[in-house]
Amino acid sequence: MRTTSQRFHVCFRSIQLIVFILMMSSALYSQSALTGLGVEIGGGYNQIFAQYFTLPFHGMKFERTHFALTPEVRLNYEFRLADQLTCFPFAGYNRFGGKSEDSPVLQDGMKFAQDALWFDALEIGFLASYHISDLSFGVGYKANGMFKATMTSYDPEIPDSRVVTDGYRTWSHDAGIRASYKLSQYSVSAEAWFGISNMERYSEIHNIRQNHFRILLGYTI
Repeated sequence: MRTTSQRFHVCFRSIQLIVFILMMSSALYSQSALTGLGVEIGGGYNQIFAQYFTLPFHGMKFERTHFALTPEVRLNYEFRLADQLTCFPFAGYNRFGGKSEDSPVLQDGMKFAQDALWFDALEIGFLASYHISDLSFGVGYKANGMFKATMTSYDPEIPDSRVVTDGYRTWSHDAGIRASYKLSQYSVSAEAWFGISNMERYSEIHNIRQNHFRILLGYTI
């Protein structure tokens, strides 16, 4: 199994390679086709949905949907494909996951203390956006290089926090939508991302996917 630092290195080098390819590709565009380098920061609300396939939890579904905010920061570069159509590749850091409700009750009367599962990830992806004046609407794809996973239990009798990275895949994949408003060099955007891959390393144990909703403030250099 890879350590957290090894996972981070693998994710970082993979993203470096993809960014290099994008930068080389940008050389094929004229200056008029490039709208500039940008940075975005924001926060997100996360949901985790899991279904177990093995005993003693066979058939159980478990949700971590308690409201909690996590950080996001990323760089982007926008390419103009047509008068109103742009491609928007991006790369950055994202924390996502989910926190359970207080003492959730599963089926058969089984009860668990509140817990949270967080993933620290380097993400890379792209959005294709259609522009109407200062507004734009887009769809996209991103990959999350998950270099650390942390499980925290809020049981008042046995509080616990531990790294559980080995139980999850290095990469997960999302499809998403975006709406953005831009005024001069500044922007505010809302995004929704939906997991399209199982994050669990051992897929025969359970299926785990995530949804991620976030608000981002941006500045174009």
